[in-house]
Amino acid sequence: MGIVKMGLWSISGILCVLLVGLNVNAEFIKGTNYGNIFLPEDWMTGDGESIFGSHYGPSVQKPWDVERFSLCDVTDDRILRWLDDKVQENDFQKMQEYGVKLLRVPTGYWNWVDLGDSTPNCPDNVAARFKNLQAVKPNQYEQYIDKIYHYATQHGIKVFMELHGAPGSQNGEIHSGCVTGPEH
Repeated sequence: MGIVKMGLWSISGILCVLLVGLNVNAEFIKGTNYGNIFLPEDWMTGDGESIFGSHYGPSVQKPWDVERFSLCDVTDDRILRWLDDKVQENDFQKMQEYGVKLLRVPTGYWNWVDLGDSTPNCPDNVAARFKNLQAVKPNQYEQYIDKIYHYATQHGIKVFMELHGAPGSQNGEIHSGCVTGPEH
């Protein structure tokens, strides 16, 4: 193999990798996003099935100072019932039929790290809401992460777990786990 130069950059939040060199064999890999699983977003689900509606428990109350619900507004463990419904082998069967070889799985820090009684560095008006993300502990998510790897392996799909929601909300948007102010 010849000399390879690698470049990394981001376009609209998508990480791009460029390899330039001699005799580099590249293969196109078809992939997809397994979104709306660990980071539910209201716009991806109809009201009747939404994690924020009454299907998984009492309807979630939207804080007065934000325009949208987000996972940090859920004060119970309904995410576990949500995951029971959403992580299904038939999704992986369909992906295999469509030729998917790589699955991106957006996750939040709360899926991996228990902050205990702490909250991430955040404004005081959202600190209590961030604590809600810790209502379900990381070890309670393990069975769903294991299922994803199991189903993916059975269907010839590689998994790319991605940290999509950082402590303190990297941008205050729903896909970071907590809407912290007006929409941008």
